[in-house]
Amino acid sequence: MPCSYYNICILKRADGSSAVASAAYQSGDRLFEERTNHQVSYENKEGVLYTEILLPENAPEKFHDRNTLWNSVEQTEKQYNSQLARKIIAALPKEIPLDDQIRLLFLENPERCLCIEKQCLCTSIRRKIAWIHFFAF
Repeated sequence: MPCSYYNICILKRADGSSAVASAAYQSGDRLFEERTNHQVSYENKEGVLYTEILLPENAPEKFHDRNTLWNSVEQTEKQYNSQLARKIIAALPKEIPLDDQIRLLFLENPERCLCIEKQCLCTSIRRKIAWIHFFAF
């Protein structure tokens, strides 16, 4: 599947990044950031079409909750220069229906899914003006 834009970057605390705030933004959720005692809300954000949390088979069930998952990451990574997450952004053509996008990204390619590599995958698909953006943390 051709992709006109694909980027992988690392969310770093040294850059001022917050895993909780970033997850709230990508998913259009309201999350509470325990490290700063701050509520982060993007509930009014438009264009979030799909969100899901995929976990490795041995991960605790409590991590299906976005707030618990990302606050645990923030709590575990204590140093000022911690690498909190890897963010994968891919632009998908809007002509592909949402069901097909989900199927292509996750179901037909399970060997490419990061959760098989023992990593949690927090996904969202958002509609931009001309593209569908897939975000995975």
